[in-house]
Amino acid sequence: MFYQFYLLLQQPKVRVRALKHWALWTLTTALGWALAGFAGLPIGRVMFAEADVRGMLSVMGTMGIFGMLIGALIGASQWMYLRWRIREASWWIPATALGWGLGLPCALLLNMWAGFRISALMYGVVIGSAVGLGQWLLLKRWTVPAARWILISIVALPIGMTLVGYMDAQVGVRSAVAWEQMRWGTAFSGGIAGVFVGLLTGVTLLVLLSRRREVVRKD
Repeated sequence: MFYQFYLLLQQPKVRVRALKHWALWTLTTALGWALAGFAGLPIGRVMFAEADVRGMLSVMGTMGIFGMLIGALIGASQWMYLRWRIREASWWIPATALGWGLGLPCALLLNMWAGFRISALMYGVVIGSAVGLGQWLLLKRWTVPAARWILISIVALPIGMTLVGYMDAQVGVRSAVAWEQMRWGTAFSGGIAGVFVGLLTGVTLLVLLSRRREVVRKD
């Protein structure tokens, strides 16, 4: 896929346009991750304060709803780009929300089964699989072969979540520092991670869309 993107850039007529769309996709993805980081702390604080930590269903349900909210923020931000490129792009938001809503509690279950020794990287693999699958169900209607989207999601999201975990640990988000004072820090780390996720997934997205020009609405 990366080689195909390289070949795409070798075409003078499409090079500038492809780079522009790559940058726009990366920007909207980074914005979504930054918004998720900014809103995630206060939302999580309220939601998990109300959850019954003694009840597995309560915790899993809360994680699912929390994941859907995070996914909706990311999906809505990416939709700002996709709405100019493909028809019925609004379905991207619920697809992304459902992917996060399913992936996050599944990752938690895996972590509990492993004795809470699962890293952010493995969280990303589980969530990336769920999100990639949900988005693939849409992409396969617009372009072929879209199955590669699942693979790039499994690669990109672990990188993003690992970066978030590392940067948050460096600034002490998990320490005794007040959550409200760390919202901008998590927004920054989320934005940086979103850049990497956007760059990686953008390569695959542009190659896929270039194969089905009839779904492109306008440049």
